[in-house]
Amino acid sequence: MTIKYQQQESDIGIAPDLDSSSEDYASRFSGLAGEWLISVQSAFTLHHLNKISPSKVLDVGGGHAQNIAPVESLSLPLTVVGSHIDCSQRVNRFKSLDSTEFVCSSMIKLEFEDQSYPHVISYRIVSHMTDWKAFINELCRVSSDAVTIDFAPRRSINFFSELVYRLKKRQEGNTRRFNVVSEVEVDECFAVVGFQKTIRSPQFFWPMAVHRRLNTPKLSVLLERIARVIGLSALFGSPIIATYRRVER
Repeated sequence: MTIKYQQQESDIGIAPDLDSSSEDYASRFSGLAGEWLISVQSAFTLHHLNKISPSKVLDVGGGHAQNIAPVESLSLPLTVVGSHIDCSQRVNRFKSLDSTEFVCSSMIKLEFEDQSYPHVISYRIVSHMTDWKAFINELCRVSSDAVTIDFAPRRSINFFSELVYRLKKRQEGNTRRFNVVSEVEVDECFAVVGFQKTIRSPQFFWPMAVHRRLNTPKLSVLLERIARVIGLSALFGSPIIATYRRVER
């Protein structure tokens, strides 16, 4: 049975993984375009994991199950954190290793000791947390080495986020509002707790809604390749996957 969470958690709140862990949200990545979008994200994720080479990974808010394949492909123990037991459904369905487990915990105060995981990942959450800075601080508290997040930078098409939201809502129906943040402000938030950005991967120049509308991965690859070659992706790409490493141990 498909569980819908939209009435339980607003677009921006304290447990946004209730929505991103649902089957309704997963439908946004179905079909040819959706599969391609996830493949791009997974490739970047693998790049970041290989650069860090952690012994184990904590995925906070990862009930969407999008990081299971890249982490398990490296045979790394993975703990996925969700704010509600229902957020475990996709994790249990898609995991293939016994070392992949689900733990229920508040997003505001994670149920883990300080610096207990070398690499902490969190996708789809920073952009939907009410106090995203406090959330980043909590991710850093738990990490002994690196934190990887995705976020929607202001210097991108997200500058017109409200207009884009209305268009996406009209076309897709189940899209959500999200935090649009300054990349400099994100960097400063990490710096305050002793982390420095070491890897930066802007994913798409063109809005993901455009790629979903096209539903033609070959054309999407061409459009994104052109944008990357001429430097538009580096300047205006979104969302950004960024890894920050602890410089004060």
